[in-house]
Amino acid sequence: MSTSQKKQPLPPLPADVIARRAAAKRRSLFFALAGIILVADYLTKAWVVATIPVGETHASWGILRITHVLNSGAAFGLGDKFTVAITIISMMIISAVASALWRSTNSAWAAGLALILGGAFGNLYDRLFRPPAPFSGHVVDFISVGKFPVFNIADSAVTIGVIIVVICIIAGKKLTGVPRQNDSTADNAQVSRA
Repeated sequence: MSTSQKKQPLPPLPADVIARRAAAKRRSLFFALAGIILVADYLTKAWVVATIPVGETHASWGILRITHVLNSGAAFGLGDKFTVAITIISMMIISAVASALWRSTNSAWAAGLALILGGAFGNLYDRLFRPPAPFSGHVVDFISVGKFPVFNIADSAVTIGVIIVVICIIAGKKLTGVPRQNDSTADNAQVSRA
C-alpha cells in the first residue's frame, strides 16, 4: 500500500457530540444500577415466597433473621390502611425520580436517585402484582434486624438513596450543570495557558 493510499485519520468529534455521548453512557450506567436493584429485589422476594411460609423464620444469625412478612403499607410497615394511595403516590415519585435521574449530571446525585428508583420499582411491583389485588398487593419483607421493622432490598436501596440525596443537598451539590473545577484543576488550567 503506497503512502498516498493510507487512510486519513477521522477529524475529531465536536465537543457537544462528545458531551452527549458521555451523558448517554452515564445515564445508562445509573439506569442499569436501578435495574440491578429491581432484579435483586425481585429474585430475593421470589426465593422468600417460594421457600418460607408467611410469618416463619428461615435462618437466624445473632440479631439478623430471614423472616417472611407481608406488608400492606409503606416502608417499614407504615400506613397499612392506605395501600392504594401509597401505590399511586409511588408511581408519581417514580416518574419524578426517573426524570431527575435523566437530567442529572452529578454522579452522587445520580447514584442516590438510581437507588431510590430501583427500590421504588421493586416495591411498586409487589403492590401491583401480588395478592390480595392489583394496586393493593402486599410487599414481601424478609430482613429482620433486632427490634427494627422487617424490610427488604428495595427498602434498603431507597433508604441509602435518600441518605445520598440528603448529603448532596447539604453539601450544596447541584443536580445538573457543569461540574466545578477544584482548585488544583483550575491552577493546572492557568499554568497550561501561560
